[in-house]
Amino acid sequence: MRDPTIDATGELDVMFELQGYRRIENLGSQENISLFRLQRYEDGLNVIAKTTRDAYSNEQLAAAFRHEYEMLRKLCGKGALEAYSLENVAGRPVLLLQDIGGYTLEQIINARGLNWNCASFFVSPFVQSTV
Repeated sequence: MRDPTIDATGELDVMFELQGYRRIENLGSQENISLFRLQRYEDGLNVIAKTTRDAYSNEQLAAAFRHEYEMLRKLCGKGALEAYSLENVAGRPVLLLQDIGGYTLEQIINARGLNWNCASFFVSPFVQSTV
């Protein structure tokens, strides 16, 4: 059962709050997942919160969150974001991840406008094509 609201940009969003944190921005969402940038009140640490869009996730999705958390913990931040914790907030899994202050691919594409293509997007402007 979705718990949607309309955020300031007019986009469909979920109600999400995590005790001890304030929401800085909605980083986006896909079919079942939403990403938020949060800041911890205690020490100002920014984190990425990955959670389900549904207020109550199914067991398969909750298991996927547990698996992702376990794999990220094993990596210890080597080649991936560090996983800080996996919380359960009112039946919803919330994975708290290291925030490196970057941008989502969607934010970068939107900043470049509508006239972009895949090849030019992934090629550095400093590399000259030999083709």
